[in-house]
Amino acid sequence: MSTISPADAPTITTSSTIARTLAKVGVGAAVTTAAAIIIAGFADPGYSARSEAISALASVESKSASIMIFGFVTMALTAVSAGAALFLGLKGKAARTGSVFVIIGGLLTLVAGFARQSCSTLQQSCLNRESAGMVSGAHVTHNLISLVLFVLLVSAGFFLAAGLKRNAAHRHLSPRARFAAFATLGLMVWFGSGAYGSNGGLVESAFILLAFGTPAYLATRVASHEPHVM
Repeated sequence: MSTISPADAPTITTSSTIARTLAKVGVGAAVTTAAAIIIAGFADPGYSARSEAISALASVESKSASIMIFGFVTMALTAVSAGAALFLGLKGKAARTGSVFVIIGGLLTLVAGFARQSCSTLQQSCLNRESAGMVSGAHVTHNLISLVLFVLLVSAGFFLAAGLKRNAAHRHLSPRARFAAFATLGLMVWFGSGAYGSNGGLVESAFILLAFGTPAYLATRVASHEPHVM
């Protein structure tokens, strides 16, 4: 349990309250995102959760685009809220850097959600359109932004793991964060390699779960820690 002086108590208490609120918002947004993805999948009869990326649900061709765009908004809120909570709750350059990466990743997720793809990128017909340059600028923008935010979220995992190790009160969370970081990295490489057969959607879903879920989980654990006033 960490200790603080009575003089610093009001400021620390306010920061802790804000961090706890942000962490709760992040968890709520994550649950809402999962619900949006599931509902959007059911609302688009031609969609395959196994073989297609979730971005296809927000594409121009999707019958449930509005639902998934809302899902992207809540996914962005998950990362921004969790990143802000971690920034308030953790000290040190590594932890703060990881927190900022999560926040930026969330903001980029918001942009990606409104930069709608022309088609489902994991389908061969869409890949052919991409090769022929027959997709919109928004489609290209979505793909490029997604790559950047994926790298940011993976990098954030390693920074957070290192930062947690240097925060005595939260050191026990470091191994879990590091495991999640390596798992997320492995999933990103796997997804990027294209060596997933007809399971591209499942691989991406696992990546999204870890990349966005881990910061939300860590934020909840960090924010729940009560500093001890001496």
